[in-house]
Amino acid sequence: MLVEESNSHFSTIGFSNNFISFDEASKCTNGTIFDIVGILVDIKPSMGEGSKKRREIVVDRKTVTLWNDFSEIDGQVLQKLIDEKPVVAACDVRKTSYRGNFSISTTYISSIMINPKFEKAVALQKWHDYKKAKNIDISLLPSIQLKNAREVKIEDIKDDSFDNKEDTYFKFNARIKDIMNKDEPWYSSCKKCYKKVDVINNIAKCHRCGVENVDYQEKYILKLEVFDKKERCYVTLFESTRYLLGCDVTTYIQSISQKKEESKFYRKLVLSREKEFTFLVKIDSKNGGDRDGRRFIAEEIQEVEKIAAIEIDEEIQTETGIKKTKKVEEDINNPIICKKSQN
Repeated sequence: MLVEESNSHFSTIGFSNNFISFDEASKCTNGTIFDIVGILVDIKPSMGEGSKKRREIVVDRKTVTLWNDFSEIDGQVLQKLIDEKPVVAACDVRKTSYRGNFSISTTYISSIMINPKFEKAVALQKWHDYKKAKNIDISLLPSIQLKNAREVKIEDIKDDSFDNKEDTYFKFNARIKDIMNKDEPWYSSCKKCYKKVDVINNIAKCHRCGVENVDYQEKYILKLEVFDKKERCYVTLFESTRYLLGCDVTTYIQSISQKKEESKFYRKLVLSREKEFTFLVKIDSKNGGDRDGRRFIAEEIQEVEKIAAIEIDEEIQTETGIKKTKKVEEDINNPIICKKSQN
């Protein structure tokens, strides 16, 4: 079903107030239906068939799963606009949880709006434009998850008696002592099962799928030895390597294809030694890491000094009205268009 554009006008203030933040959504119980608004930062390929067809998009670093027709119709539209990082509003979506991770899914009554013109969306667009003008990639900014995570020390999380019944995500500060695979921080991954493949003469063999000559892609894997005042441990970064290097894996590989020493991304990697970073790790029954070996997987990494600078910048934005506006004039020449997919 499609909701056609209308020439009539109405106040969007009440409509805008119905949209909650991702932080608020994360605190809702599973199954709760709500409206959400954020900036599209990534879109994944379609997966599954029939009633299991789905496509994941990343809005403000949170996964939103588009099911069935939403995956096909809205997914294609969003794919064309991904470079613009549009504001996306999702109405009547449901909170879900997978392996302890908070996520959002469409329902049969959901609707997706792109660059809508209500107050919260316009304020968000202004904030995005401000960041873009300063050449800041919003997808690499500290996440809400990092800000809200419980802060601990390395010695705490490597202890088997560590209490993590109430919390799942934790953060700790540490300095990088060694980059164990700085010359090749990536691996070849099967596009079907995402496991490592062996590539010989440009032909990839996936042992998991039992198939030769499979489609594959390069994915980040960066292994670090880190330390604080009392302890040390090993941390592995996968896609979170982007936070450290500031680019995707394809861009990184291309940048070092000639002389890696001339690559600004490689230099950034090498110069990260001895700097202090905040690491976000997930610890539960399935993702506890190797505590005996003091090895953990970090889902995000941020330089401590830059986090402080970003927080100051956010305060300035708030004070000057760039991030938060008391009132945004309604754009009566751009009525809201709400499209609903048949699901």
